[in-house]
Amino acid sequence: MNLAIARLAATAAAVASAWLAIAPARALDSGGFVALESDDLYHGLSQVRGQPTAVVDAYARVRDDAYVGGSVERVDLPGAGNAAAGAIYVGAARALNDDWSLGGAVSRYVYSREPADLSYDFTELQAHVRWRSRLRLDAYFSPDTSIYSARGALRNGQSGGVEVAWRQELARGFALDGGAGFRRLGGAIDSGYAYGDLGLAWRMANWQLSVQAVAVDGRAKSLFGRQTAADRWVFGLIRQFGAGSAVH
Repeated sequence: MNLAIARLAATAAAVASAWLAIAPARALDSGGFVALESDDLYHGLSQVRGQPTAVVDAYARVRDDAYVGGSVERVDLPGAGNAAAGAIYVGAARALNDDWSLGGAVSRYVYSREPADLSYDFTELQAHVRWRSRLRLDAYFSPDTSIYSARGALRNGQSGGVEVAWRQELARGFALDGGAGFRRLGGAIDSGYAYGDLGLAWRMANWQLSVQAVAVDGRAKSLFGRQTAADRWVFGLIRQFGAGSAVH
């Protein structure tokens, strides 16, 4: 087994054991999903160079509003080629009243293949505020981001940004989704870029079909190239299990 994936598996087991040890003795709320996507975007940038991929995610809510989970997916990153990306996350979300809630999470990502001169493994901290199920504002930060760009490589440097997402439920299982964000990267890149999307989703029972028009600004395209940063259509098919996905 690849060393990075082995470390992730060991860490996930340790985190899950710790949470279960302090959790109340009651049935756990758990869930997850399997997704097939025409592209996989991370803060506006493709993780598969515009190619189809699959994602599997599972979580357990282990204490009050706290949860722990993990995911695995196929990625195709510069210098690494086709690889598996795994993540574990721990987070919490708490309702302030009937309309507003706050939450946050810590996630650790590792990759089965990496370039010789750069490690893609990184940690991300995220906090959000949500209004009902319609509006969500996120802020995120990573102390150890690594990425290639036209200005040179950022190696274990800082990055962060903000995102806003909006959903309007329609009739017959349809919904309109929209979002926008801005991300800044430090180090050799020392620049930021904006991105956004607008889409339509249709849900029936535990299945969801979606189509999104995604756009990034000119700075992203010049920094990362058209395979990673481009305006594109993204199609997805999701099958949810149990309680679906955790808030993270």
